[in-house]
Amino acid sequence: MNMDLKNSILTAKDLPVRKVETPEWESTPVVYVRMLTGPELIAQSEFSEGDNDNADEDAKLAEQYIWRWAAYVLCDEDGNRLYGDDELMLLAGKNPHVLRRIVDDGQDHNDTILSFAGDVESAIRRGAKRGT
Repeated sequence: MNMDLKNSILTAKDLPVRKVETPEWESTPVVYVRMLTGPELIAQSEFSEGDNDNADEDAKLAEQYIWRWAAYVLCDEDGNRLYGDDELMLLAGKNPHVLRRIVDDGQDHNDTILSFAGDVESAIRRGAKRGT
């Protein structure tokens, strides 16, 4: 019985998707964005922080920020990611205003988990300052 419950939890489609209108893409006037998984959120947060000691690297990261977020959140109707990490550059030639809309909706869709991640990071920093 325990294994049934475990499998039920692990196979549940619990990452909701949201529609985003993309009228600029006539053949695809609507796309979908999804909620990030925990590991994806951590990877994106680490990517977004940059290196702070290397201005050239930080500029490169900033340039890729929109493409990377779009690749993380764009999905099909079932929530399956459309672009892998190795396909980032495929989005580089797309309309940046459309990608920005997708990223904004994707971040809004992930707002609760992004807020939670910020709370966890703050708690870790407070603990480190206290020596715990």
